[in-house]
Amino acid sequence: MIFNSVEFFLFFSVVFVLYYLISPKLQWGLLILASSFFIMYSVPSFILVLLVVILFNYVTGIQIDKAKPDALKKQIFTLSSVVNISILVFYKYINFLLENVNYLFSTFNADASIPMISVLLPLGISFYIFQVISYNYDIYWEIEQPERHLGHFAAYLMFFPKIVSGPIERASRFLPQIKSPKKFDYQNVVPGLQLILWGLFKKVVIADRIATSTDLVFNDVGNYQGLSILIATGLYTIQLYADFSGYTDMALGLARMLGFKLTDNFNRPFSATSISDFWRRWHITLSSWVTDYIYTPVSAEKRGWNKWGIVYALFLTFVILGAWHGASWNFIFYGVLHTMAVSYEFLTKKYRKRWSEVVPTKIYTSISNFLTVAYFGFTLIFFRVVSFDGALLAIRKVFFDFSLSLSGLGLGISLKNAIIIVLGTIIMLKLDKWKMKKGGLNILLAAQSGLFRWLFYYLIVFSVMIFGVFGTNNFIYFQF
Repeated sequence: MIFNSVEFFLFFSVVFVLYYLISPKLQWGLLILASSFFIMYSVPSFILVLLVVILFNYVTGIQIDKAKPDALKKQIFTLSSVVNISILVFYKYINFLLENVNYLFSTFNADASIPMISVLLPLGISFYIFQVISYNYDIYWEIEQPERHLGHFAAYLMFFPKIVSGPIERASRFLPQIKSPKKFDYQNVVPGLQLILWGLFKKVVIADRIATSTDLVFNDVGNYQGLSILIATGLYTIQLYADFSGYTDMALGLARMLGFKLTDNFNRPFSATSISDFWRRWHITLSSWVTDYIYTPVSAEKRGWNKWGIVYALFLTFVILGAWHGASWNFIFYGVLHTMAVSYEFLTKKYRKRWSEVVPTKIYTSISNFLTVAYFGFTLIFFRVVSFDGALLAIRKVFFDFSLSLSGLGLGISLKNAIIIVLGTIIMLKLDKWKMKKGGLNILLAAQSGLFRWLFYYLIVFSVMIFGVFGTNNFIYFQF
């Protein structure tokens, strides 16, 4: 059940009405029931893994807090981390690991082969496993207290607007909101609807329209010339942002309508002037998670290595960040490419600062912004192309099979589609810029006249209905 489906609209409508009809003391229970239905809608067994994770971490969180010898406390925390990581590894990476073991066997001519395991990736497992790891970590370091209400803890991990693709919400931010009774509030419902509508526009008008072209190229890079691949890479950069930020807007909007405030995942990433800056603006809850729970402790442990301790921490952080996206060497190399860029920026900070003082600010900023977005787009080749060999072939074609001839591009973009994509992208980037400056879409729209607001609503609804591409396209981050 995806957010831009009729089934989800009916499901949420029922949940929304019931949520404000029942006693506020029972709202957390309705959220658990609704989330259970949402999770089980496609594959009922998905919920079993989540229930095990909930019960296990509910117990370990309390036991970590109660344990008195520090050695015992550390043992329980270590056990919780090992179990949680093992669950994620089994469901997400087991066949990738077995494939590589079999490859090693074949390399050494060993007469052995381990069969693959048929396993489905449970819905949202990458997101809720990271949440419980940070939950136990914060309890271990006495940053937070454990949640002793099992229902509240379950609602935190199961909350359906964020279960599939985040945001990766910290317990310290979400749990207090569950404990607060919710009453119907016009000031929550209107901003929520605005975000849902805006996210839907990004998804169906921009992302899914672009997908028809990028899928053609990246699913068969061998039959396309370098210029086609280069254009498809630029289009995919826009598609990924429209798709993921569209999902995030809808998730935030749905949560807001139920009285919850989730963390925004984006802050104008295409205005970044370095890859480091980019990751402070892109998938913010993931990048802040790996910063707090991987980079910071590792760099502190390796502080004796001086600057190379920082580089080592960056390498480990971005490789894990890349691998988090999927069980493939493509994603690991995607992380390595970002390691290289961020490490370069760290090691040349003083040198680049001197250049910024010599070159006019606007020129330096513009060049830095262009190079940042271009580099990110380049790394997305490994993100989008299924195989590592296919990604390398795409890059070779860009550099060695490049022609400025527009004939034979094969992108399948009509003049109408091109106009819709260009106008939609301009509107998206401009509005995202304005709403971030104002502090939110609702604040931006509230500052306008009533006539302007209703014209905006009608324009977006009209665009979604007339220009939206509807079908079975899942949000890209659903696969992670």
